[in-house]
Amino acid sequence: MTITGHLSELRTRIIRSVLALCVAFGVCYFFQEDIFSLLLIHAEGLQLITVSPAELFMEGLKTAFFAGLFTSSPVILYQMCAFLWPGLRDNERRYLFMGLIIGAGLFILGTLFAYFAVIPGALRFLTGLNISGVKPMFTLNNYMSFVWTFIVLFGLAFQVPVLLSLLSLIGLVRPESLRSKRKFCVLIIFIVSAILTPPDVVSQILMAVPLLVLYEIGIIGAEIALRYRRKND
Repeated sequence: MTITGHLSELRTRIIRSVLALCVAFGVCYFFQEDIFSLLLIHAEGLQLITVSPAELFMEGLKTAFFAGLFTSSPVILYQMCAFLWPGLRDNERRYLFMGLIIGAGLFILGTLFAYFAVIPGALRFLTGLNISGVKPMFTLNNYMSFVWTFIVLFGLAFQVPVLLSLLSLIGLVRPESLRSKRKFCVLIIFIVSAILTPPDVVSQILMAVPLLVLYEIGIIGAEIALRYRRKND
């Protein structure tokens, strides 16, 4: 294809992705009360308030957008792959396909881990730090931002094994170098966790420990990917 043809194809893929996101956003906005009920399960016993007339409306839009992005992601990923597919070799197509399947599974696993384990634990700890005469009250925006932050961050964090495996497949990293730089990676993981999570030790630990485990899994994945590449070269 010519450059114009590639640009036309890219525009078509982008338009389809945007349309899929818009449709998913509309459906999720229609069912926003059901989505809210799922996200507010962990708020039992908490008193949530709104401090502006538009806060509830804006939270509904934000919730519908994130839920719509999540549900439309298979279509968006398909459009991206359909654009890249013709220019890839057979082995590159296998790498891409395996990476997408494993990455999607790990993303879902990460969001479920955050929803069922991390968020309840962090809320129990943080809301248990009561001072006599002080009643904890949270705005809806604060609570929803807290929940979405953990869901998105853990979904992305669980991509570490896939990322390290793909880098090993294309020869940019080696398992030996990942092991030798483990100490530096541990330091970086704790720094990143401190930056991305709320400013409390428990949230940082809940983010850092899974990342450390995922890093070790990523080293194993890098070894498997390296053996696979050598076998098929």
